[in-house]
Amino acid sequence: MKTLNPLTLLASAVALGCDRCYAALDLVSAQGTAVAATLTSLAAVAGDSLAIRNAPIDSKALILSLWVDVQTAGTLQVRSPKLHDNVRGIRYATTVADTRPFIPRAVGQRIYPNDLLTVELAAGAVAGDIESVCMLLYYPTLPGADARFISTEELYRRAINIFTVENTLSTGTAGGYS
Repeated sequence: MKTLNPLTLLASAVALGCDRCYAALDLVSAQGTAVAATLTSLAAVAGDSLAIRNAPIDSKALILSLWVDVQTAGTLQVRSPKLHDNVRGIRYATTVADTRPFIPRAVGQRIYPNDLLTVELAAGAVAGDIESVCMLLYYPTLPGADARFISTEELYRRAINIFTVENTLSTGTAGGYS
């Protein structure tokens, strides 16, 4: 997958009015192998869950970003009974190897505590192809978490030096976080 700019995502969170008290960002991924040409439900990768965390009901939890990495063009659909439409939900046409986020910056889709998202994908049903969907979820209040977000302007004010980290990540053949 291409690298997403976390500063842009965090700036989106700040722009949406995210506070500093018990806030959390959660990356949730789902995948399927040889996904059919018709919509097929994907399973969350090991360690993730498609159930929304138990945040206070009055908090404005959001899907901040949503992106895919597919080997063949198709359709992505995310739905739940608590979204505006449980039949089609959030639906996008996917493009091969295009991991740009679908949800526009500073918009976000409201999600609700304990709701179960259904993530479906239609692709080319090519044997061995692993198709991946990732969602960045934001919880303004999540008991047990205490993230401290800053605005882009604050980051620029604090910055002193540029620091890079070289790594030797290699993707596994099993998909997910292997």
